[in-house]
Formats: sequence, C-alpha cells, structure tokens
Amino acid sequence: MENKIAAIVLTKNEELHIERCLKSIENLVSEIYVIDSGSNDKTQHICKRYDVKFFFNKFISHPEQFNYGLNLVRKANFQWVLKIDADEVFTPTLKKEISQIINKNDNKYNGLAIRRKVIFQGKILNFGGVTTTQLRVFKSDKGFCENIFMDEHIKVKGRIKYLKEPFFDYSLKSINWWIEKHNLYSNKEVINMLFYNKNYKNDKEYRLTNLNRLTRFLKKNVYLKAPIIIRAFLIFFFKYFFLLGFLDGRQGLIYSFLQSFWYRFLVDVKFLELKDFSKKNKLPFKDAIKPVLGIEFDEKY
Repeated sequence: MENKIAAIVLTKNEELHIERCLKSIENLVSEIYVIDSGSNDKTQHICKRYDVKFFFNKFISHPEQFNYGLNLVRKANFQWVLKIDADEVFTPTLKKEISQIINKNDNKYNGLAIRRKVIFQGKILNFGGVTTTQLRVFKSDKGFCENIFMDEHIKVKGRIKYLKEPFFDYSLKSINWWIEKHNLYSNKEVINMLFYNKNYKNDKEYRLTNLNRLTRFLKKNVYLKAPIIIRAFLIFFFKYFFLLGFLDGRQGLIYSFLQSFWYRFLVDVKFLELKDFSKKNKLPFKDAIKPVLGIEFDEKY
C-alpha cells in the first residue's frame, strides 16, 4: 500500500541542516511541506532541488507555523502527517518501523510516539533525562499542535503507539547560537510561568504522550513550587547526579549545566526582573512583558 504521509518542516536559515533532514525522510513520505519564516540563506534553493512544496508564512509562533502547514496537508487529503525539525534525522530503521505500522491500516492508532535522542557536540546523550518521547506522526484529522507560547506539543485524539526506534536531534550549529536561541526561549518561558494554569489545560479528548503528561505534572506540582533561583540548582543536581548525566562525560556536563542550570537560572532571573519592574511601575505583569522582555504578548496564548 502506498504511504500517504506528508512531512512538515519549519525553517528559517537552515542551509546547514535542511538537506540532511530531507534525505532522512526520503522513501517514507509522499510530500514534504517546508514552511519558511523568512530565510535569507540557501534554504529555499536547497529545497527546490528536492521538489518540496515551499511556503513562506510570517512567523508568529511555532504552533501557528505548524498548524498553517497542517491545514495545507489536510486540504491535500493526506491521511498522515509527520513533524520533523530541520536539524533532526530519521534513521532507516525508524522509517521501516513507521511504514510497517501505517501500512497495516488497522486503524488502532491515531498517533505514533517516538523517542528523541539528542546528539550534542558529536555525542549521543543517553543519561540525565535528556531523551524524551514525542508525538511526531499522526492522522491529520485527529491531531494538532497546541497553541501555547512555549513548550508546545502535538495532541492527538485516540490511541497512541509507542515506537522502539528513536530519531535524532543533531544540531551542527555553534554553542554561541545555542545560547542565543535559549536566551530568546527564556523570555517565552517566563511568560509560560505567569500563565501556566491557563496554558496547560487538561483535555480529555486530545492526549499528549505519557512522558509529556508526567513532565508537566512534575513541573506544575514540584518545580514551580520550589524556591525560585534555588530550583535551578536542584534540577541540575537531580539530572546530573540522580539521573546519571555525568555518565555522558564532558558533553553530558556541558549540556546538563547549560540546559538544566544556566537556562533555568536565567528564566528565574528574568521573572524576578519582570516582577520588580511591574511593582515599581505599578503595572500588571502582562503590561510589563514588552518593556522588560521585548515580546509582543498576545493574551490568546
């Protein structure tokens, strides 16, 4: 049976990764939709060589970009959709596993959850809680990307199948780029903290993966209730020592420090800055977001 899968890739200046990404999903998908938000490098030129459908859409948020692509896939009547980032790679064994499940066509599952393994500075990180499970393949009429400001995931209506084979998140960009990206992410995470209960509503009809649900439960009921600033130390200690991040050597130390300590510490510092600015200027938090974080905040998130 012919695979009826369309892939959606979000891009902006991804000439370093996009060809590797496109090659990795060859012979799995029937069509690739690249949703670009204004690349000024060779991204579009490379995509043309692979006969993908290339669309420009003004960037508002990652969920809106992906759901824009999802609507295009639905209009083209693809039954399944695959979400992959430009710096990610699907292996031949993973593609085979996906194809076998979809081609059975028994309608048991509406979503496929896949383990995401991170390759950092050339090393696969196996410890420290780095590996996650994400919904990356789903029936186009049964799922969507939740429209929240940060930490968005695919939700699906119906049963989820958990696959054995992983995919790999392998960025070839520099640490300087990583720090700049996470500095921007930290602004969004501050907003997430402010509106956490509003953003993450329980939805009985549409589901996340088991790990995503557990992570959000722990974040809401443990992490966000821990003392601010101190909790960055606690999560680093938990991931690096209790979850054995130290077993990944030098790369494990760098990744754990940057992701679990530096990033979370930065979020808390910015939160305190926003709180102080709001109090000093007698403004509600939402009105202090732009002058402090430089973000146009839309309350719909």
